[in-house]
Amino acid sequence: MNLKKIARTLMFTSLVGVLSIKGHETVIDNFEASYSFIHRNKLENFVLLLSIIELDNESIMESNASGFVFKQTKDEVFIITADHFCNPHHFGKVDITTITGFEGERYIKVSHYDKANDICVMRGPALPTDSFKEIKIAKSMPDIGDKIYNAAAPHGLSYPEVVLLFDGYFGGCKGLYEGCLFTIPAAPGSSGSAVYNSKGEVISIVVATLEDFKNISIGPHPSMLKGIMEHESNN
Repeated sequence: MNLKKIARTLMFTSLVGVLSIKGHETVIDNFEASYSFIHRNKLENFVLLLSIIELDNESIMESNASGFVFKQTKDEVFIITADHFCNPHHFGKVDITTITGFEGERYIKVSHYDKANDICVMRGPALPTDSFKEIKIAKSMPDIGDKIYNAAAPHGLSYPEVVLLFDGYFGGCKGLYEGCLFTIPAAPGSSGSAVYNSKGEVISIVVATLEDFKNISIGPHPSMLKGIMEHESNN
């Protein structure tokens, strides 16, 4: 997927200058309504990721991204995010925030990365929650114009029990390897966030946006995600 030719990735190294961000139609800012929507559509698996580096005995946030838990065993958690957030040689400290109330640091490793489709799988010690739902990859793509949803942390804006929800419309995919388009806004920090259909099934993740029109986001075909998730679940 040659996204770099038409878009820039969404890495970000600062949380300065955060403003109110609205989606294609509306951000659900009533927490009770938001949580009802999240619970009904199995979006509790959203996580905010902050990469931590140690510098002069001080922990410093290096970059941030969104992601989602697709599997958790008794001992280990499996998280999908964007590859440009991951360093294949990196195993270190990542601060993880979930909307179910957990916030804490974990030492993680990158167990799989797909640079062509900008997908990464991170693994680390299990998180202390049993609220993660089974994540399903959509068996078929939405029709062009169908409503889609996104839970993300643009500019790192997410806290325990708080998440920004966006909605938009599915624009279609240019084949299996050229990416899919969504009218969902994205900003640095949105990278790796799941895009859902109306059934709460994952159809893609946000990996890039257009340089001069950030109300369009781009992501890989769901077949790419499904293959990686199945591979990691069996290893």
